[in-house]
Amino acid sequence: MSFLEPLLLLAMPLIGLPILIHMLNQRRHKTAPWAARQFVLQASNMGRGMAAMRHWIVLALRTLAIAALIFAISRPLASRIPGLDFLGSQRTQMIVVDRSPSMAIRDSATGLTWQEAGINQLQEHLKTVGGRQFLFHSLAKGPTPVNRVGLTEMLETSVTGTQSSIPELVEQTLTHIDSQAVGPADVWVCTDRQSSDWQLDSGRWNRIREQLESLPEVKLHFLTPEPSTEFNLAVSTDNVKLIQEDNKQFVYLDFAVQQTSGEVQQRSIPVQVLIGDVERNVDIEMVAGGYKYKQLKIEIPTELVKGSGVIRLPLDSNDADNRFYFSFAQQPDRNSVVVSDNQDVADLLELVCQTPFESNSVIKCSVLPPANQAEIDWQSTALVVWHAELPTGTVAEQMEQFVANGGNVVFLPVDHNGAQAELFGVRWGDWEGDQLDLTGAPTGGSAQSQVGYSAGSNQGSQQSKYQVAQWRTEDDLLATDESGRALPLKSITCSRRCGIESSTASMLASFEDGQPLLMRAATDAGGAYFLGTTPDEANSTFTDDGIALYVMFQRALEQGASSLVKSKQLETGSTTIKDSHLWVPLELNDNPAAEDQRAFFAGVYENDGEVIAINRPVSEDAVGRIDPATIEELLGEDSFELITTSASSLSGLTNEIWKLFIIAMVIALIAEGWFSLPTKRRKVATEAIA
Repeated sequence: MSFLEPLLLLAMPLIGLPILIHMLNQRRHKTAPWAARQFVLQASNMGRGMAAMRHWIVLALRTLAIAALIFAISRPLASRIPGLDFLGSQRTQMIVVDRSPSMAIRDSATGLTWQEAGINQLQEHLKTVGGRQFLFHSLAKGPTPVNRVGLTEMLETSVTGTQSSIPELVEQTLTHIDSQAVGPADVWVCTDRQSSDWQLDSGRWNRIREQLESLPEVKLHFLTPEPSTEFNLAVSTDNVKLIQEDNKQFVYLDFAVQQTSGEVQQRSIPVQVLIGDVERNVDIEMVAGGYKYKQLKIEIPTELVKGSGVIRLPLDSNDADNRFYFSFAQQPDRNSVVVSDNQDVADLLELVCQTPFESNSVIKCSVLPPANQAEIDWQSTALVVWHAELPTGTVAEQMEQFVANGGNVVFLPVDHNGAQAELFGVRWGDWEGDQLDLTGAPTGGSAQSQVGYSAGSNQGSQQSKYQVAQWRTEDDLLATDESGRALPLKSITCSRRCGIESSTASMLASFEDGQPLLMRAATDAGGAYFLGTTPDEANSTFTDDGIALYVMFQRALEQGASSLVKSKQLETGSTTIKDSHLWVPLELNDNPAAEDQRAFFAGVYENDGEVIAINRPVSEDAVGRIDPATIEELLGEDSFELITTSASSLSGLTNEIWKLFIIAMVIALIAEGWFSLPTKRRKVATEAIA
């Protein structure tokens, strides 16, 4: 039990007043002996046991009445939260709201979404406990005071199209409590425990655990909904292309439908695709909770060189994931540039870059020596392969701007002496291993690395072989294909490799000893990749196993070419979204967002001749939820409270129960009055008097 006015409990010693009055009342009359006193005492002793019990009962009831009165004026609370301690105006209430699209699932019984049900219950709780109240949410970088209208009327608690980062919000809240010396506080996290929002691999959870240990007066409460039984589907699109065939024009797109809640069963789902005045309806058969449609073909007018569309599902329990916007435009030429002094390497890279994946793609590749690097047309180039010393000065600035605009650069090392330049926070290290000629004999390297080599043996080459062991398969240049097949990197060996030095770049592939083969620099938009060897036969076997090299460079080219298309597909909340207030909303927008909120809600816009489609992250459609055991592993067993609520249950988290104590006091006083009534005079037996 907890109390809103716990200081009034200091009056609890007043329950001793009936006892004190009883003791004083016994000394009020003076006693004097008289002749018949012994007979009266003898007669009264016959009923002394029952009379004494009545006196004790009356005394207990009077004490109970006073105690009930003190409890009532202390405003006791009955809470659904185990372990909730004394509340009061001295405790600050911190509210963390998950505003991700998955919180928009609506309960059919009440018509409330998970977000609305949680906010309503928190609202009632805040009205009860009072005190200072602050709100933390994904669109703000600091606390927002809860105004007088309350949480339910604040726009800052509504569902957006943006993924929430629960560890970031919780860490931000605890940091504020610590830095501002807030003191005793309750942190309420209203979330559906969507796995993508919790980011289990984030290093923030370790810091959160340390913060909770250093803030013993802070209580962390997770307010989460019960698993939904409502049927819900989510739709998304991918790989949207505008292609001309036989004097006609078509939009090709892939789309996926995922069941996120409800009973999984076979059912037919109508899917609608709108592109301007063109409408296409497709019926799909849902069998196992998911469906993928490859290359849906929609004919559009030939004069439409760019545009936008939307794919829609029928209404279900979550309106936020029933539509997905897309944009398209004519594909530009995929231009690439190879900068190298090594003719063999340049010829190989030129062949790799200008061999298209698809027959209808136009690919051009130019080869330039490092001395002619000023001739690069940065505006129309998608990929630059740099096999030369890292650039400095004007060229380095142009390259950084090229990557910031979405272009891709792949750097290959060259033999160098002395200090190396740094670009994108990365520099080349030293070379290792022996360069081999076509017979396998070492032609360079240190004397130590050549010790033990004998003609006709394979000993020397074995000493300088570096085997590729690990690489990132879930995304980027080395990801597995759609069928789940991995690139054949296990067969790649290097006789020479160059070190890659960086504290910020991420490793995409590594050798058996953990040294990097391929790293990606930390960039906001395009990609800057560093390959720790070259495809020269004297350095690696990339030419023998050419599929890995080809796929890697073609993916880099495709990613860079996407920045040249006059259409963009963005995720809400992306850090690359800039000047969204300048965007012009198009007619397909179902709910156009305010100018300063366009980066956080799904929609389709046009800006400077470019069509922009923005949608929720597809990870929001994931089915998995974090279970309590996982939360215990992240935070510790006793560092949080998990409160499960239901949208159909409107009972508050905390309710005042002072009325119950008033009723108890009245009952105690009535019982005390009844026991205090005089009893009938007892007949004293003659034999007893004698």
